[in-house]
Amino acid sequence: MTFRNIIMISMCLLSVGCLQTENSSSSDGAPPAGSPEFLAASEVFLNSCTGCHHDYHTLSEAEFLSLNLIIPGDPDNSEVYYRIIGSTGPNGTKNMPSVGTISAPDVQIISDWITSVP
Repeated sequence: MTFRNIIMISMCLLSVGCLQTENSSSSDGAPPAGSPEFLAASEVFLNSCTGCHHDYHTLSEAEFLSLNLIIPGDPDNSEVYYRIIGSTGPNGTKNMPSVGTISAPDVQIISDWITSVP
């Protein structure tokens, strides 16, 4: 399954509430609760990813894990990090966001969050 398919499925499930967890956002659109590292990463997603991934910033840490978007403690092998650093794979470059860039400090915030996940 491609990253795009995973995101599209997760967005569909989120819209009907199938992935709601105690760490998920509330119905008022507030960001999910979690560690300071996760909250900082959610803010980066809000500011950098919602152009294409409209509810990305509302995913809980558990949802990132269940969708295999991150590997706890291993940013270099985590899908989210892999894509924001512009890595190259067998199907070409994986650059996100597709328009613009994410600043080096914001990339570090994502890395720090993934590193902090047990």
